[in-house]
Amino acid sequence: AESAGASAARLIFNNQQERPGVIAFDAADDFAPEVFRNGRLGVWGTFDNRFPPQADFASISADTAETVWLDLMKVA
Repeated sequence: AESAGASAARLIFNNQQERPGVIAFDAADDFAPEVFRNGRLGVWGTFDNRFPPQADFASISADTAETVWLDLMKVA
C-alpha cells in the first residue's frame, strides 16, 4: 500500500469480518517487507469479480492518492 502520509492499510472483503492489514509506505521504491507478498502470510480473503475488496488507509495527513497492489490467485 502506498500513500503520501499513510502509516497502515487494510483490506475490507465483502464476505468476511476480518480485515487483514499491512504497513504502508510513501513511495513505491521504499522498503516493503517480503513477508506481505506472494502468499507468505496465507490467504487474506476471497472475492468474486462483482465485489472486489476495498482498501482502508490510516494516514497522518490528508491524502488524495492511494495505491494498493494485490497478489491474486484464481481459485475456481
